[in-house]
Formats: sequence, structure tokens, C-alpha cells
Amino acid sequence: MHAPVVIPVGYRLVRWLAYALLQLALGLALLLHSAAGLSSAFRRIQQPKPLHVSTLRRPTRPGHA
Repeated sequence: MHAPVVIPVGYRLVRWLAYALLQLALGLALLLHSAAGLSSAFRRIQQPKPLHVSTLRRPTRPGHA
């Protein structure tokens, strides 16, 4: 006679371990991605916004084009 209780408990334990390892791997990947992004040489640097052409024109008086 075999023990039918051992297989479901073992199967559940394996599934729980797989899920826990997956969560750990995802969390570690997110942390590494964040750390790499903060010190990346290819990170976008905030550049000054270009001046619009409209700001370079001389102001006109109201009613004159």
C-alpha cells in the first residue's frame, strides 16, 4: 500500500519553492536593473530645452501684425 498523502504535500512544496524562487529572481532582477540605471553611462542627461523661434521674434504691439 502506498502513501497517497505524501505526493500532494511534496508537489505542493515543490510548487511553493518554485514560486518563491521566481519571486526572488524577479525582485533581484528589478533591484539590479534599478542599480544599473542609476550608474549607467548611457543614461539620458537632462538637456536644456531649445529656444523656440517665437521667443526670438521682436514683440509687436497689439493690433499690429
